[in-house]
Amino acid sequence: MKKKKLYCLIQKSSLASFSGKYNFIECIENDDGFFNYKKFKNNKKLLERIVNIYFDEIYLPSSTADFNGFEDILMIISKINANRNIFFSCCGETYYKKINFYLLNLDKYFGEIIYCTRLLLDFMLITIIYVLKYIYYFIKNNTKNFFRKMNF
Repeated sequence: MKKKKLYCLIQKSSLASFSGKYNFIECIENDDGFFNYKKFKNNKKLLERIVNIYFDEIYLPSSTADFNGFEDILMIISKINANRNIFFSCCGETYYKKINFYLLNLDKYFGEIIYCTRLLLDFMLITIIYVLKYIYYFIKNNTKNFFRKMNF
């Protein structure tokens, strides 16, 4: 049976206590503070170390859009070589997803374009409905006045 290696990305301040408790896990050191894509992308040493490892599975706790910085997590994962990514919903359910950096960007910008287009179409639809109702109201009132004048 092949022995599996476990890796954990951990902050410098927690490194000593974590590696003391879990000596079978290889720790990848990261700066203290919140972990985000911009810091990750600019930390060439960390990026090179992580990109050179091929992971069978990546487990992502708290991996729903409800959590702050979820987009950053997706961008980070897209840079990592992994067979599959395991996400956890807020209800504890797991699901697997293959992440692609270029598709994430395409989806992000395409989603914004669709949103703007829908806003424009909704505005046009509201304007058309308003104009049609105004025309209907105008015709209805003028028709009543016309028939009153004609004594019908």
